[in-house]
Amino acid sequence: MSMPASSVALSVPNSRYLELHTAAGETNSIRITINEEVGSSFELRGISANASVPFELSGFRVVLAFAVLSLVFSLRPSSPLYTHNLSWSVNAHWAFIIVLTIIEIACFLRFCYRGFGTQDTWEAHDQYDDLANAFIMGSISLDKEVPDFLKDLSNPYDPSERGQYLASVGEQELADSYTDYAYYDNAFYSYFGPLPALVLFVPFKLIFGRDMPTWVSVFFFGSFFIVAAKVLVYQMAKRLLKVRMSIGLFLLVDIMLCSSSGLIYLGWLPVVYSVPIIASLALTAMGLSFWLLSKRNPYALNKTMLAAGSLCIAATLGCRQTFVLSFLLAFPIFWKEITKQRVFFSRRGLANTLCVILPFVFCGCAVMAYNWVRFDSPFDFGAAYNLTSNDMTKRGVELARFPLGIFAYLFQPIAMDSAFPYMTTVNVLGDYQGYTSAEPMFGGFFSFSAIALLGLAFFSRKFVCTGQIRSLALTFLGLGVALMLIDIQVSGITARYMSDFSFFLLIPAVMVMLLVADRRLSSRGKWLFNAVCVTGVMGSLALNVWALFIDGRYGALRDAFPALYYGMKQALSFLW
Repeated sequence: MSMPASSVALSVPNSRYLELHTAAGETNSIRITINEEVGSSFELRGISANASVPFELSGFRVVLAFAVLSLVFSLRPSSPLYTHNLSWSVNAHWAFIIVLTIIEIACFLRFCYRGFGTQDTWEAHDQYDDLANAFIMGSISLDKEVPDFLKDLSNPYDPSERGQYLASVGEQELADSYTDYAYYDNAFYSYFGPLPALVLFVPFKLIFGRDMPTWVSVFFFGSFFIVAAKVLVYQMAKRLLKVRMSIGLFLLVDIMLCSSSGLIYLGWLPVVYSVPIIASLALTAMGLSFWLLSKRNPYALNKTMLAAGSLCIAATLGCRQTFVLSFLLAFPIFWKEITKQRVFFSRRGLANTLCVILPFVFCGCAVMAYNWVRFDSPFDFGAAYNLTSNDMTKRGVELARFPLGIFAYLFQPIAMDSAFPYMTTVNVLGDYQGYTSAEPMFGGFFSFSAIALLGLAFFSRKFVCTGQIRSLALTFLGLGVALMLIDIQVSGITARYMSDFSFFLLIPAVMVMLLVADRRLSSRGKWLFNAVCVTGVMGSLALNVWALFIDGRYGALRDAFPALYYGMKQALSFLW
C-alpha cells in the first residue's frame, strides 16, 4: 500500500515524526521515497521506528489560543459589552479604541513586513520605486531601456508573439522583465496611479537616499484604513443613522470591515499590485468620514471637513481610478442639505458646493495632464498598453464575460478537502468561448463573508428605515456591483480585485446591524441577533485568515513562513 506524501520542516521538530497506519499486524518493511528535485542535497542522520514523540509546549500557541478564546468569550451573545454604549467623550472608551487600533496595526505590520530589501524576483514589483526615481529626475517615463525586438514586433502587446520571439533566441527568462509595464511610443511607463509614488516613495528616497520597500506603502495605507474604518462607523452611527452603538457591536463591525474588505489579502501580498487598491480603500473610507464629520451642525456644514473629504475621494484618481465613483455617495449623505436646507447648489450654499467640487476639478485636471503627457490623451490611463498575459488593446467589452465573473466573484463556493489546510484554490471554469484572465481564487465574496447578505435587507420595504438611509445603502450596493462589473471587463478574475468592491458591499450590512441593534427587541430576540452577528463576523474572520494557508495562492504561506505553516499542521495532527 502507498501513503500520501508528507513534508519535514527542520524549523518544526515534531514534523520529523510520522505516524503510519499500515496493514493490521506487524509491518516487516517500509520503502521511503524522497521527493526532491534532481541536484538537491540533504543530510539524513538516521531513521527510527516506533520512536516516542516528545511533549512540546509552544508558548506562541498558548498565547494565540488564549487570545482567540478571550475574544470569542468577550463577544458571546450575552456579553455585557452589548449593554454599554460607545462614546468618544468617555476616556475609558477612547483608551479602548486606541488599544484596539494599536493591536490591529501591529498585526497588520506582521502581515506586511518583508524586510528592507526592494528587489523581487518579479521585476515589476519595484515599479513604484522606478516611478519615484523618474519623478525625481524630472521625467514621467521609467528609466528602463526598451529592447530592440519589442520595437520591431508587429504587435508588441500580443504575449504569444513576444514569447515566440524570446523562445527563438533562447531568452524566455527575459519575459518577466517586460511584463506589467505600459509600453507606448517606444518608452516604458507605469500604468499604476502615481499618487503613492508622489506622497511616499519620492519623499522616502529624498530623505533616506534609497528606494522604499513596497510593503511599507501597503502597511502605511492599510494602517490608514484601519483608523478610517473606525471613524467612519462611529460617525455613521452618530450623525447619519442617529443610533446608539454598543461597545460589543462596534468591535464586531470593526473586525468585519478590517477582515473582509481585502485588508488581509493585500497585506499578505504587499507588492505593487496591492498599493493602488489599498490606497484607494483608505482614501475612500477617510473621505466619507470627513463628509460625515462636516455634519456637526444641522444647518451649517464644516467647510474644511467638506473639502478634506472631497480631496480624499478625488485623490483616488491618482490610485485606483474606479474608486472615484464613490463621489456619488455625496448625494444620499447630504440629501437633506441639498433638498430641504438648500446649503448646496444655491447662492447661500455656493461656498459648500465649491468645497466639494473644486478638489475633484483640481485632481481631475492634474491626472488628465499626466495622462496627456504620457499617452496623448487626457482620458487614457494606460491600461490598454500594459504588457501582460493578454492583448489589452483588443480585449474589448463582452457581455458574455459577466456570468462567469459574477459567479466567481460573488457566489463561488469554497473548495474543501480532507488534507491540510483543508481548503484549496477553486477552478474558474465556465462556458464562455473567449478569453478572460483568471488567477488563483478561493471562493466568492459571500462564501467568505456571508454576514454581508444582511445588506440585502434594504431591498425589502418591510425593513423600515428612512428614504435617505435606504438610498445610501442601495448606492453602496450599486457601486460595489458596478466596480465588480468593471473589473470583470477591464481586468479579469483575480482575488485581489475583490478588494475593489468588498468594502461597498459590507457597509450596508454594517448599517443593518446598527439599525437593528438600536431597536427594541425582546431578550431572546436580542440574544439571537447578537448570536447571528457574532457567528457571521467571527466565521468571516476565521475564513479570511485561514485562506492564507491555501496552497497554490500567490505568496503561499508554506513558502513564505514554513515554520508557521508546518507548525499549524503539526498542531492539528490529532485530527488524523
